[in-house]
Amino acid sequence: MEAPPVSLFLEALRRVVEDNLDYVPPQGSTGSLYIRPFVIGTGPQLGLSPASEFQFLILVNPVGPYYAGPITDSGGIGSPVKALIAHSLDRAAPHGTGSTKLGGNYAPVFASTAIASAKGFAVNLFLDAQTHSKIEEFATSNFAGCKRDAEGRITYITPRTSRHFGWKVERRDIPWEEVKDFDEVVATGTAVVMTPIGEIHREVKHAGKKVKVSEVEGRKGSKQYYDWDLDEEEEVGTSVETEVIKFEKEPVEFKRLYNAVMDLQKGELAGWEEYGWMWPAEGL
Repeated sequence: MEAPPVSLFLEALRRVVEDNLDYVPPQGSTGSLYIRPFVIGTGPQLGLSPASEFQFLILVNPVGPYYAGPITDSGGIGSPVKALIAHSLDRAAPHGTGSTKLGGNYAPVFASTAIASAKGFAVNLFLDAQTHSKIEEFATSNFAGCKRDAEGRITYITPRTSRHFGWKVERRDIPWEEVKDFDEVVATGTAVVMTPIGEIHREVKHAGKKVKVSEVEGRKGSKQYYDWDLDEEEEVGTSVETEVIKFEKEPVEFKRLYNAVMDLQKGELAGWEEYGWMWPAEGL
């Protein structure tokens, strides 16, 4: 699947925004016009093979803050939310498509997100599926953290930037054991922009013992199983405990970064032209 030519992409982007100017939230509000370009295979085939034809589309929607909640007076960044690492689900398989921007990467987390929401959590955070020892990303966005050294210098750390404030930037794996050392953590992405994380709860499963299904009380003779299923093993006696990491400090540094990003998007940040974020520079 080839990417659309740059000229086509920019022309389509200009036209869809011009045609929907009435839906652009007012300047100075917390809203924005969310733009989602995508390509979908539309070739006339049912087989499991790449499509022979594709359609390029751009959808736009007026949106407010992704995670509903009170907006603080200083900075506009939302109030801290709680995140859950569930023991029962991985976001993506090792060597799979998790690192690619695919619609199919979102569907696997819907059930987990609903369960987390019912428990009072705003978002799921996932660890790597292979070792469950490193931060992967949130269900909706990327993970970023910062910490100060003894001299007050800031290090900004993310698995996969910001040099505007003279911060040291590290893009690397983040071991779960290091998360407790961060002063601030945020979920960051196109839609969520920057949402501070106040707590991370990690479910840790302790294994039980393996027994044959035929030996599990209430299962023998059950119509849910065929005879050959009764020789399979099932884990019983498992338990789950929760580890909690709290970030007590106000996210001062990420508020500064959030404000800079907002000013950059509005063309109000000093030297915004150097970043190449605004197109067309003269506006529509």
